[in-house]
Formats: sequence, C-alpha cells, structure tokens
Amino acid sequence: MEYIQKIITKAGKKLNKKFNGLKEGLLGLESKKAQQGGAPKPRNKKANPKKTKKETPRKATKANPKKTKKETPRKATKANPKKTKKETPRKATKGTPKKAKKPTHKPTSNPKKTKKETPRKATKANPKKTKKETPRKATKGTPKKTKKETLGKATKAAEKSKPLSEELLLTELKRRCQEAGVTQSGTKQELVERLSEAAEKSKPLSEELSKKELKRRCQEAGVTQSGTKQELVERLSEAAEKSKPLDKLSDKGLKRRCKEARVAHTGNRQKTIERLETKGGAGDKRRAVVPEGAVKRPKHDDGDSSKSAGKRPASASDEGAKCKLTPGQQQIVDDLVKQFQQNNHEKELLEEENALLHQELERKDSLLSEAQKRVEQLQDGSGINGKVAHTLRQRQGIAKISGYMKKEKYQNKLVQLGLICLQPGAPSEGQHVFHIIANTNGGPDHTDNYLFALGGTFNMTISNRFDHLNCYLAGKEKARRAVEICEATARDSSKHKWIEKRTKNKDPVLYTNSIHKLKSGETLFGEGQSLFTRSILSQGRADRNKTT
Repeated sequence: MEYIQKIITKAGKKLNKKFNGLKEGLLGLESKKAQQGGAPKPRNKKANPKKTKKETPRKATKANPKKTKKETPRKATKANPKKTKKETPRKATKGTPKKAKKPTHKPTSNPKKTKKETPRKATKANPKKTKKETPRKATKGTPKKTKKETLGKATKAAEKSKPLSEELLLTELKRRCQEAGVTQSGTKQELVERLSEAAEKSKPLSEELSKKELKRRCQEAGVTQSGTKQELVERLSEAAEKSKPLDKLSDKGLKRRCKEARVAHTGNRQKTIERLETKGGAGDKRRAVVPEGAVKRPKHDDGDSSKSAGKRPASASDEGAKCKLTPGQQQIVDDLVKQFQQNNHEKELLEEENALLHQELERKDSLLSEAQKRVEQLQDGSGINGKVAHTLRQRQGIAKISGYMKKEKYQNKLVQLGLICLQPGAPSEGQHVFHIIANTNGGPDHTDNYLFALGGTFNMTISNRFDHLNCYLAGKEKARRAVEICEATARDSSKHKWIEKRTKNKDPVLYTNSIHKLKSGETLFGEGQSLFTRSILSQGRADRNKTT
C-alpha cells in the first residue's frame, strides 16, 4: 500500500507541474492577444493578417538579436496610442509628402516606394527571415502529408509480410481475397477462413493436408473417402496417375496400365504407348456374359451385345430367332436381364443413399469443426467473460495441498488462497495453523494433522492437553486420518524429522509412546464429545442457579 501511495503522489506532482505549465502558456497567449488586439492590419500582405502578426515577432526574436531591438519599438508603437496615431496615417495616406518624409530617413530611397516596400521587405525580402518562414510553410503543407504517406507505405509493407490472421487490417484481408479470387465481403473471421481454405486447396498433395481437404479432393476425383490420410493420399495419387496422358506416364505407370489393359509390356516406350492407344480405341468394350451351355454368338454381334442386354422384349426375341435359342436358354437369358435390371435399380438406390450419407457427414464435420473452435476458445479464455477466465486460470494453477509440510509453508498456502486471517504486530490475536495431535504427543507436521486455522489465543489455551477436543472439532474422519498419519510417522524412522521437538530431548516424542498410545481416532473423538457436553451442561446449570 505504501508503494502504491508513493506512485500516486509522484503521478500527482507530475500532473500538477504539467497543469501549471499549461496555465502559464495560456496566460502568455492571452497577454499577447491583448497586446496585438488594437494593432492595425497591414494592407499589402498576401497572407492572413492574424498569422503574420504572430509570425513576425517570433521570427524577429529567434533570428537576429539586433533586429529584435529595432523591432521592439514597432511592437511598442502598436501598444502605445500616441505612436499608433503617427503610424496609422502612414499606411492609410499614400500621397501626402510630409508624412512620407518621416519613413524616408531610414531606408534613404524614394518615398513612394518605401511606403509599399517596407512591409514587404520586412516580411518576405529578408533572407534570414525567409529561411525560417520556408520550413514553417513546408511543415504546414507537404512534409506532414509525406510523413503520413511514408508511414502508410511502411505499414502496407509490414501488413503484406504478416502471416494470415485476424490481426491484419480489413483492407489487407480484402486485397489478399482479391488476389486469391475469393469473395471479399464479410467479417474478418470469414475472410480469414476463405483465405485459409483457398491456401489449403492450392497446397500440393501430401499427408500434411487436413483430412477434410483430402476428403474433398477424393470426392472431386470420384474415389473412396474413407480411410487414413495415407490411404487417401495414395488413392488421389493413383487417380492423378490414371488421368495423365500416356506420353507423360512413368515406366511404372505404363506397366500398370498395360497390366490393366492386358497388353504386353515389351519393346520400347513408344511401341508400348501405341499398343495401349490401339487397345483403348479398338475397344475396351464390355462383352455380355454368356451362360454355360448357351450357343456362342457371332463375332460381328459382340459390339451390340451390351446394348441388347439393356433392352427387353423385341430385341431379345429377334436375337433369339437369329441365334435359334432353345426355350430353356431363352429363359436363362430373360432371368439374367431381369437380374441385371434389378441390380441396376438397387445400385441407383444405394448411390442416392450414399449421397445423403455424404451430405450428413459433411454437416457433422462442420459441426465438429465449430465445436473444436469453441473448445479452443474456452481453453485459452477468449470465448468467455474476462473475470470468469481469470478465475479459471487461477483455479487451474492451484494444486491440491497435501503431504508433509512445515507450519510456515502451510500458512503461506492458506495466505495465497485467502483462507487465513493474520494480525500483523500481534500474532497471538490472529489465526494460527492448528495441530489436531500436538507435536509433544507425537503429531507430525502433515496436512492430515492440521485443523486448518483457528484463533491464536485459543491455540495457546488448548496447548497439548486437549487433543481429544481437537478431534471432536475436526470430526470423525479427520480425527481418524490424523491418528493414522501419527502412527505411520512413528513406524518410519525417516519421517521422525517432521515431528517438532518441544523439549530438550534429542529424540522426538512418538505417538506410540505418548499419552494417546493405542487410542484410535474414534476414541479420541468420543472423549472430546463427552468433555464438551459435560462442560456445556455444567455451565448451563451454573447459569440457571445464578438466575434463580
């Protein structure tokens, strides 16, 4: 608190100094305006007369000190009413010779010219003054704009070099959308999502792509979308290999094509390509399946066999007449045609169902991605209230307090959590870390043996004589744990260091050798309960006797 008060006082002093400086500056400006309020306006100046009044004394006082001495009476003449009477007719009257003679002594030139040139030379012709005027004109005009323009170019270059995120300016995001050829309307988040999708689509085929993008490419290529990333990449690469022209295939691809087309892979590369082209042109046409025992059709009918299978009654009877099929063979052909049509119908139904399932899967994928984004926002605290996020982060950093630890460490933990009230300057009046079983009775410094924090005066009054009362205050379960940790510490000699020595003996007092030996937590709890009940009843009787 003292450190904060010092900071506040320092800040107050600085603010007072700034306020006094501003106040003095305002008073100086008001005094200058009061002095310049009755001054005559120059006729021959092109600029704003108000600005020239302020600029001429500034330039004169900062440039040549000798000129400031000469110009000071000019300021005085503006303030002095007697001198202003003489000067005002000089500028007002141009033709009077008497008044024109007075200013001719200083410039020693033609009186007519001196009337017109004196204000011009004073403001524009003097090179020392123009040196100071030029930067002022420049600072009001172009340099400020050029500074902004250079800063704008720097910021544009920096924006272009930044990675894609919502921290970019909206103009930069729209520019990138225009370059990528995507829609430029919408919020920053939508623009970033579109740009990331476009970048994902433009990436080469590899396992680094997301599974969603791989499935989309599989859907476009017409291959199966199920499986791992590696399987999807293999299917896509095979589909891309199949779609390549023959002259651009590798030797391995040509061999695979030859195997699929049942063409001999012999000779040089050019001959193999020619065989594949002739095979593909002559005919990868499907031939109708002829059942066993049926008469084979002539070779000239092979080309129309697939067409005749799809058409039923007339074509089947005509072909039967030509081939002279028996009634049994005709029945077999008719059954095969029916089965083919039924299978085709089932295939169409399955394809429709598959399309619906794909749509449902895409919808669930979008919902899953939105849920993942929401989870990430909740994890980093950006999607919830600031106070709630701060509280959650604090609670995440709090670990469970358990195990052997000294009273001071346990007290510091309680102070961090705000669960103990200390009294600076008077420790006995604040709260103390409280043992259930006292150290002198074999109680170790363990969280199971701490009764949280109670008043210091109560702790000193209880001392080591009322452990059973502490067990009653702690409850049966806590008393049982306290006795268990006392017995476990007594059995393990390496843990004896956690029993604080309160006497001059070298060895600490163990629970198995103390006044509570062979007593369980329930026993001590019962003794404390009976003690408390007796004291309450006796106190009640005494109070009743006093009243009677």
